[in-house]
Amino acid sequence: GHDGDRYASVAVAGGDGVVWVTVWDTPVDALEFAESAGKAFGERYGATVSSDGGRREIVAQGRRVTIRTEKVGARDVTIVEDLPGSVRTPVIKVAGIQISAR
Repeated sequence: GHDGDRYASVAVAGGDGVVWVTVWDTPVDALEFAESAGKAFGERYGATVSSDGGRREIVAQGRRVTIRTEKVGARDVTIVEDLPGSVRTPVIKVAGIQISAR
């Protein structure tokens, strides 16, 4: 179900981060990856994953990891952002190709 991905290192207020966008064949594939990524990042940072709808978040060790699924055109994507904890809003909006990192 994986159709490709891209990642970027970003400089944001408070430090550096990573943004990772993955493309999937179906919404189920995208969701399964989001669940697996949430578990992996939770274990990495020794934290519990909180979930609000389709969005997952891990806050620990000065980091904030958000994982969400979106439709971009007809494609199903999962977006992972691992950023300094001071960053409260997503730095990338895939559908609008808006990146707000500095």
